[in-house]
Amino acid sequence: MSLKYLLVIFLAVLTTAAVVVFYTKRKGELRFSPEILERSVGSGDSIFYSSGLTQRQSLTLPDSTRLILNPNTQVHIPKNFTAAHRELYLDGDAYIEVPPAPGGSPFTVHTRELTLVSEEAQARISAFAKDEGESAEVLGGKVMTQKAYPSKDHEPEVLGQGDMVMINQSIDLIEKETCDTSALLAWKLDELVFDHTAFPDVVRRLEDWYGVDIQTTGTVHDPAPLSATFHHAGLTEVLHSLEDKYHCKYTVEKYKARLDF
Repeated sequence: MSLKYLLVIFLAVLTTAAVVVFYTKRKGELRFSPEILERSVGSGDSIFYSSGLTQRQSLTLPDSTRLILNPNTQVHIPKNFTAAHRELYLDGDAYIEVPPAPGGSPFTVHTRELTLVSEEAQARISAFAKDEGESAEVLGGKVMTQKAYPSKDHEPEVLGQGDMVMINQSIDLIEKETCDTSALLAWKLDELVFDHTAFPDVVRRLEDWYGVDIQTTGTVHDPAPLSATFHHAGLTEVLHSLEDKYHCKYTVEKYKARLDF
């Protein structure tokens, strides 16, 4: 292969990389924090964002929509995202704060089982593609939810403040219920509080809080209730505290953690 041909290939790759960087940093104007949020541009007409294994990450879209991504969460945003064309695809657990857009353009979130549409809302959506079920809880505003797959019952559910919906495609069931808005607000503010909480409830709370499965191995001998408050704490920080209190060892992998006693 000639040196001239190699130079042409190198310049082509360099030009492509420059275009990608220009788009993601300037044209798209996607602001995100902290910097450890992983970002990559897909081969098609989408931008993909992925949070890490243990920390929440935040992301602000061009229309000022704010996202808080729980660990192990991916979002797929079309490159033609504008204030007039607002939609994204979610695989994971995220809080989404949608501001009104000029002209009342709706914001659409697509998951494996749900399509959620709102003009203005604050909601947490838990929708891991690996799980059978999904849920959406509304802290404010209104959200219209509908099954994203063929079904005999395709009537939409409209959720307001304090409403939630749970869906399970494997049994084709969708249910509208109420949620605890004070707990949802605490989750949004990242204030995790345990008040004399029994160990099994601690585990369940952490699973919901961080969107992970937690397994325990060995025998837990009469674990004392936990009283503690964590502000903006990552999963490993909380597990380290449990390690000290309950004399166990923790490991963290994708979608799960383990406590060895």
